[in-house]
Amino acid sequence: MNYKVRKPFAVLTSAALASSLLFGAGAPSASAEDALLKLTFPDVVTSHWARGNIAKLAAVGVIRGYTTGDFRPSQAVTQQEAIVMMLRMMGYYDDELPAADNVAIGFEVDSFFTKFVVKAIEERIIHLGEETAAASSGDIPWGKREATREWIAKLIVRALGQQPATGGIAFADASQISPDAAGYVAKAAELGLVQGITENGQTYYKPRKAVTRAEIVTFLSRADQYIADDAAKYTSGFVASRTATSLQLQTTGGGSASYGLNAETLVFDESGEALTLEDLTTMSAVRVIHSGGQAYYIERTDETIQLETIEGELAALDIAAGTLVLRKADGSLEPYTLAPNASVTNASGAGTSLSQLTEGSELRLQRARGTEAVTAIVLVEAAFNAEGTAVAQAVNATAGTVTFTDASGSVVTYPLAEDAVLTVKGQPLGGGLAGLQIGDTFEYTIKDSRIVELDITVQRFVTATGEFQGYAGNTITIMENSTTPKAYLFARNVAVKIEGLTNTGIEDLQVGDLVQLRISGATNQVDQITVTNRNVTQLKNVTIVQFAAGDYLTVRDEKGKAHLFYVTNRSALVLDGERLSEQLYSTYLAAGRKVSISVSADQLVRLDIITKASGTVTALNTTARTITLRTADDASMTLPYASFVAVEVPLQTSASFADITVGAKVHLSMGIGSDTVNTIQVEKSFVYTFTSATSAPRTVYAKTAQGGTVSLSLDSEARVLDKNGQSIAPTALTAGKPIVVNYVGRKIVSVQEPAAVLGKVSTLDVTGGKLAVTDFNNNVRQYNLSGGIQVQEGTNVSTSASALQLNDRVMVVADAQGKPYLFVAQAEVRKFSSYDAAKNEISFKIAKLTDQGKYTLEPDAYVHTSAGGLLALNRLKENDQVTIYLLNGKIIELVQ
Repeated sequence: MNYKVRKPFAVLTSAALASSLLFGAGAPSASAEDALLKLTFPDVVTSHWARGNIAKLAAVGVIRGYTTGDFRPSQAVTQQEAIVMMLRMMGYYDDELPAADNVAIGFEVDSFFTKFVVKAIEERIIHLGEETAAASSGDIPWGKREATREWIAKLIVRALGQQPATGGIAFADASQISPDAAGYVAKAAELGLVQGITENGQTYYKPRKAVTRAEIVTFLSRADQYIADDAAKYTSGFVASRTATSLQLQTTGGGSASYGLNAETLVFDESGEALTLEDLTTMSAVRVIHSGGQAYYIERTDETIQLETIEGELAALDIAAGTLVLRKADGSLEPYTLAPNASVTNASGAGTSLSQLTEGSELRLQRARGTEAVTAIVLVEAAFNAEGTAVAQAVNATAGTVTFTDASGSVVTYPLAEDAVLTVKGQPLGGGLAGLQIGDTFEYTIKDSRIVELDITVQRFVTATGEFQGYAGNTITIMENSTTPKAYLFARNVAVKIEGLTNTGIEDLQVGDLVQLRISGATNQVDQITVTNRNVTQLKNVTIVQFAAGDYLTVRDEKGKAHLFYVTNRSALVLDGERLSEQLYSTYLAAGRKVSISVSADQLVRLDIITKASGTVTALNTTARTITLRTADDASMTLPYASFVAVEVPLQTSASFADITVGAKVHLSMGIGSDTVNTIQVEKSFVYTFTSATSAPRTVYAKTAQGGTVSLSLDSEARVLDKNGQSIAPTALTAGKPIVVNYVGRKIVSVQEPAAVLGKVSTLDVTGGKLAVTDFNNNVRQYNLSGGIQVQEGTNVSTSASALQLNDRVMVVADAQGKPYLFVAQAEVRKFSSYDAAKNEISFKIAKLTDQGKYTLEPDAYVHTSAGGLLALNRLKENDQVTIYLLNGKIIELVQ
C-alpha cells in the first residue's frame, strides 16, 4: 500500500479559532485545546450512522462543531469548507500556512479560506484552470457552492497522491458523471473511499448530489488508512491490559505505551460501529488517537494477532531486570524478557503479581508472534510444599486427587504423586486411594504441589459384615466368616436400618440376618447396623381373609394363594393416604375387602385401603362392568363399577357411562364397604384468555378462542396459581395472557397462568402426530398429539395440526392433560423508526393506512439478526427493514 505522508498535527491557535474554524460563523466559547478534544455533539445521536467517523475526525482536530455546539450532520458542505477539511486531514493547519491576502486566485472565496485554497492549488489537490472555468458559470460564488460527490472524489484521490483509474465505472448512472471526474470516481470507489446509493435494486453514484457534513467526514475517515500516521497523535498495537482508567499497549514496533481513559474516550470498530471499553480484550488490535497522555478515540481493528504460547516451570525470576527463565518439558532452560506492562493472572483469570510467582510454578507465557517481549503471564499452577494434618473432604480415586481443609481453613485439592506412599497408621493402605474415606483424618507431605506421603491416623468409619447371632447389654455378636463369632460394642443410640421398616431398633434384628456394622474410628463403637438381606415386597389387589388387630393378617393373592403376616406396632394401616383409626377397622378391614400391602419377610409394613383412584382409562368392559386405569405410578388397576354409577363430565349438565372414553383422565370413588366404583368424574382442561376477575365473589372472566366470554365462579377450594405453581389472588392474573381452567367433573379445581413456550415450529408430522417447537433459547420441545391439538391464528380455530406450517412462530400452552394449544403469530415486514426503552415500545414507519405505528415488546421477546446473533435495539437505525411477529398485539420476535 502506498501511503501519503501526513504532516505532523498542530494544535489550533485561538486566533485561527476566532475566524470560525470549521464551518460555522463566530468564535467558539471554549479554549482551542478543549474544543479539539470534543468528540460528541448533541445533534449526533448515538445511533447515527456516521457517529464513529465524526468522533474520529474530531479527535484529531479535522472538524469541530458550530459555536452553538451542534455539528449539523445533514447540512451540505461548501467547496471552500471541503478544502479546509482536506488539508487538515493532511496535517496542514492555520499557523503553517502563509497569509495569502494579496494572492489573486481567479475565483471568489471568503477571506479566511484563501490561504487554504492557495495551498490546495500548490499541492495539486485542485487545478486552478479547472476551477476558474467552473467558477464562471452560475450566480453562487465558487467558495460557497455546495461540494458535489464527483468533485469531492477528485479532491480525495489527488490529496492521496493517486492517479485516476482507466477502467469502467460500475454505477448505474455512470453516464451522468462528468468525463473529467469519471476516472477519479472510479479510483475513489476502487480505494473504498466512496460507495454507491442503492435504490430499487440499482446502485447509483449520484455525481451531482451535494455532499453532507456527515458524508464528507466518512469519506475522509476512509481515506485515513492511506495516510501515514503521525506518531505524536496515533499509536497502533494490541491491548496488553486494561483497567477502568488506563490502557496499556504493546505497540506494533515492539515497544509499549500507556494511556489514560476517561469519560470522553470513545471506542469504535473499523466500520464505525460503537463499542464499549469491555470490548477491548487482551490482544485486541487497536489504533489509538491520543493527546496529553489520554486516549480519546480507540479504533478496534479486525487484524488477527498471532500469539505465541510458551509453557514451562519457573526456574528463575528477576523482577527488577524484567526477565525470567523457564524450564521446558525436556529440561532445557530458556530466558525471556518481560514487557513493562506485562499482565499476570492465575488460571481462572484473576489478577496477581510477579512477586506471587514461586520457583517450580507452572507458567504459560504469551507474546505476539515475531516480537520478543512477553506481554501476558498465566500462573497455571503454583508450586507448593507443605506438611500437616487434615480431614478428607472429597476423594477422587479415578483422577487421583484428595480435597481437604488446610491449616488456614481453606478447602484445597491436590493430586497424588505417581510414587506417593499411602498408609493407615503406618501400614499399607489396602485398595490405594479408594481406601481413603471422607472424614478420615490423615497426615500429609506435599512437594512441588503433589501429595508424596499420606498416612491415615484416624479412620472415620470401619465396616464389618457377618451373620447376626444376638446381642446382650451393649455388645453385638456376628459370625464374620461362618465359623468365627466376633463381638463389638455398640453405641447407646445405634441406628438400625431395615429397608421398608421405620422406627427400627436393635430388638428388630433376627438371628440369621446378614448385617453390616459401621464402626466409628473416633469411639471404636458401632454407630450403625444395616440389614442387607431383607427387603420390602409389594402385593397389590390382595383379598383380606382375616384381620386380627395387633396380631396377624391373612390374605389371598390374585392367584388364590394364602399368606399370613404379623401385624406389629410399626405396621401402617392407611385409608386413601391417611392413617386409619382403630374405630374404622371393622368397617374397612372386613373379609373380602381388596387392599394393597407391603411386607418384609413375615411382617406387615403397610396396608393401603383405596376408596379413590385416579388415572387414564385404558379399557372399558360394559359386559363385565369393569373399568381399567393406568395410574400415575404406571400400575394397571381394574375395578368393577356399580349398576347406577354416577358420571360427571365438565361443562355437561348430565352424563352417563357412555360418555367415558379410552384415554380420558378420570377420578373414581368406591363405596365404604366395597371396592365397587359408584362415582366417576372426568378431568378435563380448557384454555381461555384472561380478561378480568373479582375477589368477592371469587370470579374469573375470560374469552374463548372463538371470541365468546365465560364467567367462572370459584369456590373456596379452587386454587388460582401463577406460572410457578404458587397460589395467587384471581385479580393477580395477567390480562391478555392464557389461563388453563382444570375441571374434575363439574367442579373447577384450579385456574393457572401457564408457563408458555415461545418459538417456531421445527418438526411437523401431521400423519404421525409429531410436533416439535424450538424455543427462543434453542431448546427443542416435543408435543404428543394423541390427545388432540388446538391451533388458533387470529380468530380462526382448528383442531388439526395441518393448520400449522414449518417455521410458524407460535406460543404453546399445554393443559393439565398435556394437550397443546398453539397461538400462531402474524408476521409483518416494517421499517424501523425509533425505540423507547422506558416504555419498551418500538415505533415503525407508516406505509399504508392500516399500519399500526407502535408496538410493545413482550418481556421475553427474541430480538436478533437473520444470522442468529442477538441484536441490541439501540443498534437499529432509522429505516432499517425488520420482520416482526405479533401475538395479542405485542412483538414476540424481531429479525433484522
